[in-house]
Amino acid sequence: MFSVGTSQRNIRDYIRSRLIEDRPGHWLTMPLNDGSATVRTLDVEVKFPLKAFDKEALPFDFRFSANRNWSAVDTVPGPDNRLDQQIPLTVTLGADYREDKFSAGASLAYRGGGPVRISDEQFVRQYRRRDVEAYWLYKVHAGLQVRLSASNLLGDDNDSLSRYVDRSGTSETRSWSPGSARLGANVEMKF
Repeated sequence: MFSVGTSQRNIRDYIRSRLIEDRPGHWLTMPLNDGSATVRTLDVEVKFPLKAFDKEALPFDFRFSANRNWSAVDTVPGPDNRLDQQIPLTVTLGADYREDKFSAGASLAYRGGGPVRISDEQFVRQYRRRDVEAYWLYKVHAGLQVRLSASNLLGDDNDSLSRYVDRSGTSETRSWSPGSARLGANVEMKF
């Protein structure tokens, strides 16, 4: 399977967060309907079994997908005046091995980041993220299977940065939390 898709969407009354100082030392964040935005997307996806190229090959399936997003909010000056929660680039590579009794697979995902200007005064930075996931599934019998999984195998940390700049100065908040691999074991039963 190979597919390419593209889209454009125009948003009216775009809702963004507005940060204001209500009184000295007291800050409020509130939603604000503010202008319009344009969003453009390009998606590419490829999936194929290895047997499509060689009938004698092992039962591997491969997959690749990429998603690129662009946006512009007309009431926020540029550059970087894009939708604040929009991921600009996502790329995923994966492979799966399937037999009658068991299957296993792994994937590598990359999520891009970059600066985002939310308003005249507010800025945030989205940080890139990489994630490696893997699973192993064993079918004990019809209706009963065991799944082992692992995610965030690279242990990427979670970072965030936000900045507020006005005539009185700059306020910057950074946060960081350590990342770690997550392991899981599930028994799935169907009645």
